[in-house]
Amino acid sequence: MAREPAIYVNLRDLTDSKYFKSDEQYAPNYVITESGLKVARAHVWGTIVQKFESEGSDFVNVTIDDTTETIRVMAFGDDIKLLEKVKVGDNVEIVGKVRERDGEKSILAEVVNKIEDPNEMLNIRAKILETNKTKKKTEAPKTEKREEIKEETIDTSNPVMVESEEI
Repeated sequence: MAREPAIYVNLRDLTDSKYFKSDEQYAPNYVITESGLKVARAHVWGTIVQKFESEGSDFVNVTIDDTTETIRVMAFGDDIKLLEKVKVGDNVEIVGKVRERDGEKSILAEVVNKIEDPNEMLNIRAKILETNKTKKKTEAPKTEKREEIKEETIDTSNPVMVESEEI
């Protein structure tokens, strides 16, 4: 199975989206944003506003803010080195898999780059805007069965007059 491309997206698009867990063994989980983008791997940017490192050094997470929303970015095991090099206040560019636990969306880090040049942040924001304009939109899978709609005809040939009471 081919690797899903990383889609440029705002954090609010991820947090406000609907999460879908794949039934197939190797198919990725994904979200469908309100604008119809299917995102299994997200390409985001933000400023680190919080950082947590576990005592056993097997888990690190940071919370990033891109001015639209905040989201938690996590790393486990050998991947913690991705987040060890950044600190609160750093601007970062992140690529990772979209996850959801207890109704909260998060990103499992695959690539983390510190952004030194403020123009690079503008470049990423421009790519996000372009993605929203040009990417193929996807509809959410139909998971609920719809009840059959019964037609009802109303006879309008003999209208009933209702008198109103004066106040």
